Amino acid sequence: MKANTSLAHELKKCKSILAEISRTLGEYNSIGDSCLIALQNKQTELETYKTLNDRTIDYDKLEHKLNETLELLAQKEIDIKEGLKLKAHEILVFKEKHDELVNSDPIMDTSNLQYKFSPDREDREERDP
Repeated sequence: MKANTSLAHELKKCKSILAEISRTLGEYNSIGDSCLIALQNKQTELETYKTLNDRTIDYDKLEHKLNETLELLAQKEIDIKEGLKLKAHEILVFKEKHDELVNSDPIMDTSNLQYKFSPDREDREERDP
C-alpha cells in the first residue's frame, strides 16, 4: 500500500508539474502571440514610414524641380528686360538719327512744311524759278 501511496503521490506531483508546464506554456504562447502582434504592428509602422519617406523624397524632387524652373524663369525675365533695354536704346539711336536727318535736310525743314505738303506743290515748283 505504501507503494501505491508513493505512486499516487508521484502521479499527483507529475500532474501538478504538467499543469504548471501547461500554464507556463500557455503564458509563453500568449507572450509569443503578443510579440507576433507587436512585430506585425511595427512592420506596418515601418511600411507606413517607408511610404511617407518615399513621398517626402518625391516632394523634395518636386521642390528641386520647382526651384530649377523658378531659376530659369528668373533668368528668362532678366534676358527679356535686357532685350527691352537694347530695343529701347536702338529706338533712341534711331530717333536721334531721324531727328538729325530731319533737321539737316532742307526739304524736311519745318518752316517750309506747309509748302512741301501742299497739294499743288508741283504747280508751285514749276512756277518758282
